[in-house]
Amino acid sequence: MNGRPWLLRIAPPRLREPLVHAWYLRDAASQATLFQSAPLYFAPSVRMRLAATDVGHAAIALAGIFEYRLSKRIAALARRGGLLVDVGANYGYYTLLWAAARPDNRVLALEASPRNIAPLLANIHDNGFDPRAVARQVAAGRETGTVRLELGPPEQTGWAGIAPPGESGTTEVPAVRLDDLAAQEHLAHIDVLKVDVEGADTWVLQGAERLLAERRITHVFFERNDARMASLGLRFDDTLRFLDSVGYRARPVSANEWHAMPVP
Repeated sequence: MNGRPWLLRIAPPRLREPLVHAWYLRDAASQATLFQSAPLYFAPSVRMRLAATDVGHAAIALAGIFEYRLSKRIAALARRGGLLVDVGANYGYYTLLWAAARPDNRVLALEASPRNIAPLLANIHDNGFDPRAVARQVAAGRETGTVRLELGPPEQTGWAGIAPPGESGTTEVPAVRLDDLAAQEHLAHIDVLKVDVEGADTWVLQGAERLLAERRITHVFFERNDARMASLGLRFDDTLRFLDSVGYRARPVSANEWHAMPVP
């Protein structure tokens, strides 16, 4: 943790990300070495390359933590072992957490943004996690084919998402239903499915309908992003109803993160 601000090294882990945003964000980019090789709180042996202009990456660089409550749950599940499917992997924060926890853990990381795939692959390779952590440049969705992706501002790596109808300045990317991808990759069971795709999480889950109905996914983590969902014509209540229809019950992890598991 050397090089990080003193307060961020001694503060309780759950407070470190809020402290970054409250006090340190303005000058975060000046900590260049931390963005080049950031250790993670939940995986201290990992070193992660990050984008110095990105607000989420600033929390990882300066505090080693992103989305504390969600990270804590996924890190605990990673210690049990198995397969993580990381949808919207970005530069690989959750992919690296999972792969670092056990030498037999496996990850399939999906990242649609063409800006992010090279850094994701580099972070996997630099930490020695290939071939058991594999990345694919593809969007997960409700249909296999293509979708239009809005990349967002270049300084923010995590704002890309499926574009609302009529949106200009988009790029076409391949898309796949997780049901189809599981068949292609010969995935019999997924221990954790983590989804963060800027409002289109419902479509990702609908594309995994068969996997869910057959109880082939044990834990599902997904994001609630009401503003982005509204732009896509989605409502969060519909997400919960869909999960209920395939036998899963969802509970909040934090204000924006949810966790679903099969109903016994």
